[in-house]
Amino acid sequence: MRGQPKAQLQTETGINEGSLLFALPNIVPYRSFPIDIMHLFYNIGKNIIRAWISSRDELYSISKMSLRAIDLELVQYGNGVSSQLGCCPRPLSRFAEWKSAEVKEFILSYSLVVLDGYLPDALLSGWRDFVEVFDICWRTVLTEAEVGKRHVLCLRFYEHFEQYYFRGDVGRVNMCKYTLHLLLHLAECVAECRPPLYYSKYWMERYIGWILSRMNARNLASSSLFNNAKFVEAYKLLIRDPHETDENQTMTGDYEFRGQCYPYIVGEDPNLDDILSACLKSYLIRKYDGLTSAQALQVLEGVHEVGFRSLFFFYSKHKVQNATTKLVPATLRNMAPRRRENSNVACEMENGRAVDVHYGRLLMLFDFKVDSNLSEGWQHWQQSYNVALLDWVSGLEAGTQGQVYKRGRSVDAFGLKTVEDIAIISRLISVVDHVVHSGSSQSRGWHQCYFIDERRLSDNLLRNDQESLNGSQKVLRGMRGENVTFRHT
Repeated sequence: MRGQPKAQLQTETGINEGSLLFALPNIVPYRSFPIDIMHLFYNIGKNIIRAWISSRDELYSISKMSLRAIDLELVQYGNGVSSQLGCCPRPLSRFAEWKSAEVKEFILSYSLVVLDGYLPDALLSGWRDFVEVFDICWRTVLTEAEVGKRHVLCLRFYEHFEQYYFRGDVGRVNMCKYTLHLLLHLAECVAECRPPLYYSKYWMERYIGWILSRMNARNLASSSLFNNAKFVEAYKLLIRDPHETDENQTMTGDYEFRGQCYPYIVGEDPNLDDILSACLKSYLIRKYDGLTSAQALQVLEGVHEVGFRSLFFFYSKHKVQNATTKLVPATLRNMAPRRRENSNVACEMENGRAVDVHYGRLLMLFDFKVDSNLSEGWQHWQQSYNVALLDWVSGLEAGTQGQVYKRGRSVDAFGLKTVEDIAIISRLISVVDHVVHSGSSQSRGWHQCYFIDERRLSDNLLRNDQESLNGSQKVLRGMRGENVTFRHT
């Protein structure tokens, strides 16, 4: 075809000519060059979101009332989402303005949570296959089993798209983009070019964005960029936060305490904080097998001062807590407002030969020393301790699509405080609130708080549905110390 009839058919169907590169004799399709997963998932994700929002199809469209509720929740997620996951999410109605990093965060972290109750389970199950494919592609190392799993998931999502979106209707053929077909060739890319993460354009886009943000004078681009980079390096060398001097830092394990140490007298204080005393006594009894309650109280008599810290860093420099800690006697409450860096963490604790994962909220960081005369009588005891006060969540459940949640609001989810070694803190997580509406009415629903943990989600998604549900119930079964004896090393 030529001329206007060809142009009209291309506009109506979205079908264009084949690439001229395929006419070259040395070019083998999908093997001579890799597939860029950044643009692949960016385009597919935005096309499906556009279908949810813009289409009037009753099977998969999201109403304007539901869209406003989703937008409100995504904006509110900014207060509970860890900075480790990236920037604060923007409303779904403005998805056309999203950058590739925002699309990635939405697909992997928020979509299965925020869409729960707004899309039918059949559509969410197909979308979950897409999330799993993206999650596997984002890994630095892929096993043969993962490559085979990803190929099966691609076929399942492709068939799901044909069944629920295309539905064999010629009038809908413009929905079947070329990027959707590329999903079927991802396995060939891994066989020829290693995991897709290594040749993704995501890193180049981030690097270009970094350069553009520091290029203040376009007519003198190189000079502007050089001066800006030089200033950044000089700032690192010459400017220091007065609250983060060497005297106020202590290194322990894989973590670092920072900030001013605020002493709190406990040993000889007649108004001894009962909650702090109970938490420390329970901590010592669990840490040292065979220690009685009376012996633990004897040890506490040798603790004269507890030093509270305000900052807590991983070696990777991800902030877990960034607020001044203030102790109110008999309450153990943090009075200072928190910044965006939240304090929700996942903790790994030994249970025999297994490792159980529990979710908690970091309330306070503190260190203390035991009287040297007392500790000398116990060779296996430490003289100094770096510990954290954690508030644990109980009654976690697993959703049909692998979501981990607790019924009710996040402010009521945590209810058991214990003192633990900071070595059990594994990673940051996010806790967000979501209203799951009933199918019959958008005005009725129930509140649930969801726990976004990328590692647990990835582990669960690689199993089949039943194993995923059982594994989530077992690993995330409840509060700290519930019918389990933990050994600390």
